[in-house]
Amino acid sequence: MKIIQITDTHLMSRGTELHGLNPCIRLEACVANINENHSDAEMCIITGDLTERGDIGAYQDFYEIIGRLSIPCHPLIGNHDHREKFCKIFPNVPRDEHGLIQWKMEQTGVHFVKSVVIGSGMNWINPGMNLFTCSCTILLLRSAFLSWMTLTYVMTHCEYTKS
Repeated sequence: MKIIQITDTHLMSRGTELHGLNPCIRLEACVANINENHSDAEMCIITGDLTERGDIGAYQDFYEIIGRLSIPCHPLIGNHDHREKFCKIFPNVPRDEHGLIQWKMEQTGVHFVKSVVIGSGMNWINPGMNLFTCSCTILLLRSAFLSWMTLTYVMTHCEYTKS
């Protein structure tokens, strides 16, 4: 399985520079390169920070630019992002009962679990979710607070079988 990951795009509204660079132009070049050289990938995962300041205009530009991707894309917010503004532009993003952007999916025998961890708040990942029924689970986490106990739990329940 081929997965493309882009991280920390830190988009500003179109035409605005950040540290002497234009994040929109850079993301456009990245998307064009993926379309030209990596259209055989299963998906693109873009991990936050998607924007620098969580501006609605930056999310609109981000949406428009990644909409040009020829492969499925899954954006994940970071600490510079603003959840409610992101969800206005991406209204179909999966959210849990607390409004957090968290989901799981299986593709080609691999589980992907996306979570924004608050403190040690990975309690929503539990054995009842049957996350580990396929050969590999990839956790997409955004947290500086992930406890080793939680990580140990996840790793001991993930079986990897080489084919």
